[in-house]
Amino acid sequence: MKDQVELKILGQEFVVKCPDGEEPVREAASLLEDMIREVRGNTGTADSLRLMLYAAFKLAGDNVELKKQLNRLEDEIDSVTSGLLEIIE
Repeated sequence: MKDQVELKILGQEFVVKCPDGEEPVREAASLLEDMIREVRGNTGTADSLRLMLYAAFKLAGDNVELKKQLNRLEDEIDSVTSGLLEIIE
């Protein structure tokens, strides 16, 4: 297993460490490229720094929302588990 991978994002080459394998890093890079294309289409900007910044904000917002959803699901699981334990006991 390689411990680093070479990526090309917005025409720039990057070498990224990947101790857990290169597939998760490649998937993340692909997601970033998709997000950059979406941002470019929505904003019309061609500035690489702005594109990456907007994409980072969008990904961070998505991450916050997913964490909220996860917390709600964990609370629901706890509630159902407590209910089941009461029935069993």
